[in-house]
Amino acid sequence: MLATAAINIAQKRRSVTPDDGCAWIETPSGVSARSLEPDGPADRAGIIPGDVLRAITANGLRHEIRAARDVARVLYETGVWSQATYSLERDGRLIETAVIIAQPTQRALRQGQYLEIIGLLYLSIGVFVLIRRSQAPHAFHFYLVCLTSFVVYSFDYTGTLDTFDWTVFWLDRIAGSLLPPLFLHFYLEFPRPEQSTTERRTAMALLYAPGAALLVAWIAFVYGLLNFIPARMESRDLLDNLGLFHFGAYFVMSAAALAWTFWQVRAPEQRQQLKWIMAGTAAALPYFLLQVFGRLGLARETLSEVAILPLALIPVSFGYAILRHRLMDVGIIFKRGVTYTLATASVIG
Repeated sequence: MLATAAINIAQKRRSVTPDDGCAWIETPSGVSARSLEPDGPADRAGIIPGDVLRAITANGLRHEIRAARDVARVLYETGVWSQATYSLERDGRLIETAVIIAQPTQRALRQGQYLEIIGLLYLSIGVFVLIRRSQAPHAFHFYLVCLTSFVVYSFDYTGTLDTFDWTVFWLDRIAGSLLPPLFLHFYLEFPRPEQSTTERRTAMALLYAPGAALLVAWIAFVYGLLNFIPARMESRDLLDNLGLFHFGAYFVMSAAALAWTFWQVRAPEQRQQLKWIMAGTAAALPYFLLQVFGRLGLARETLSEVAILPLALIPVSFGYAILRHRLMDVGIIFKRGVTYTLATASVIG
């Protein structure tokens, strides 16, 4: 898995995805502009939502646009920082405009690099905990959570769509469908596993059913089983939004299960474990909220970028809680450290 991630990261560094800054969808009137990136190539060229793209002329060749996938194909053939002429229909009139094909913004590239680092941190902590406490309850389950998180945060297909790129694509989709129920499953059983019964096994199977249905929907979309839906780009956006909602809903349920467990547990050591996990979960909550609000256009991208960093606290807090290494002493040291820091700041003031 590490070798696959390394190759994928190297490919992402070499491969530059061409982008015109516009989301194109298939409508009864043709391939239409749905939304534009502010100050992106299409926005600067004067394209507006609702424009119907009839053809793209690049490198001396005219390409008729009959489907949304034709746009991506022509962009890859044209290349980054090349000029293309878009032939558009607007209110019954044919117009042409020059578009400079660009690449994803530096902010998007930087966010991808942050997530790659977070993914490597997840995997490192998961392997460390599994080696140090392989016999501890939930250690292997925690490792699976870390492994799937590593794939979700580090894997990203480049768009070349060769055999390796398709492998990365499907690994990412499988991990994305599996990670939310794995999280909730972990929260439901930590710190005390319950006896396995037929009813409980059935409930656990139902826990993974939405993720499995989402994965089946992706398979149907990729292999053309949803061709009866005219707007493939809207179908993909719907699947992406469903995946985000799936993750967000399970994260909220996981936090609720954790709070309920903390309320029920009375053993001091187990409560201390749960305190560490609750702290890591609370630190990561802004990222998931900002991802949802950003998808709806209600949050700035800068805030989403800053909120990525606290994701590292989830595996750190989980791993430390599972290792159970002098948790009570650490809590006391932390409180004393805060007290001494405040006292020192007061004296300096």
